[in-house]
Order: sequence, then C-alpha cells, then structure tokens
Amino acid sequence: FFFKQKTAYEILSGLVGSEMCIRDSYKMEKKDSTHGNKVTITAKKDAQFYVFIAKQALNNFEEIELHAMGAAMPLCITASETLAKFGYATLKNTQIDQVEVQGYDKMIKKPKMIIFMKRASNFKELMDKANAIKKENESAFNLILSLIHISEPTRPERISYAVFCLKKK
Repeated sequence: FFFKQKTAYEILSGLVGSEMCIRDSYKMEKKDSTHGNKVTITAKKDAQFYVFIAKQALNNFEEIELHAMGAAMPLCITASETLAKFGYATLKNTQIDQVEVQGYDKMIKKPKMIIFMKRASNFKELMDKANAIKKENESAFNLILSLIHISEPTRPERISYAVFCLKKK
C-alpha cells in the first residue's frame, strides 16, 4: 500500500467521508488521443497521462508529434520535457502556428503547437526496465483498483476538501 494526498477538489459536502473505487483508465482512453504517430493533447488530462500515451506511440514509431492548442500547450511542453528528462525521446523541433476554429458564434484564432520528438536509441531498454518494475509491483499486490477517501474539510470554503488515495496495485 502507499498513501498519497491529491490536490483539493471542489465537491459536495455530502461526499465527505465517503469512499469509492475507480479503475486506472489510461489504457481505455489511449485510442482517443493517438492517430498514428500523432498524440493530441487536450487540457482534460494531466501531463503524466500524455507521457504514458507518447511512450506507447514511441513504441510503434521512430518519431512522434505532440499536438496541442490553446490551454493545452503547457501540458504539451511538460510531457515533452518529461520524455526527454527520462531519456525516452529527444526533441527534434517545435512549431507554433495559428489556426481558425469555430467559436460560439464566429470563427476565432487559436495558437497551435506541435512538438516533434525522436525515440531514444535505448528506448526499448528503458521500456523493458519500466515494464519489469510494473510487472513486479502488480504481482506483489494483484489488485488494480484505487480506494479514494474524501476527508473532512481543511478550510470552511467549498473547495476545501482533500482527496486521499490508498492504492493497492
């Protein structure tokens, strides 16, 4: 078991003290985020999710492209920096353009970023090592659910509840 405090979330007070189990959904959602060697990054997920997705793409392609628009651009940068920091890929090029998208009542211009990355020469070795550690952890704990407990309020405001997660993986 390990214990981790997550960021505070705005929740209803009726959920305080409640518990729920959730599954890790990375594998189920990866198809929605990749199109060949292109990884589409949105602001709906965190950077670590896109690092996971990018590593899956790098497993199949020598070079990948991380695409992001608007508010998702910082996630794109963080994901690419994480891939480079841990040696999975190297940065080849970055491109920033403007694209027109449909707004509520008119077309608007948004910035679009594409980060081009190349798989590292030792990528397969790094993935084998990571997969061996993952398999070792899974065999030690044999369960893939997370137990989430929503604690008592830390402040009187509505957004003041901390979420704690006990994982048995």
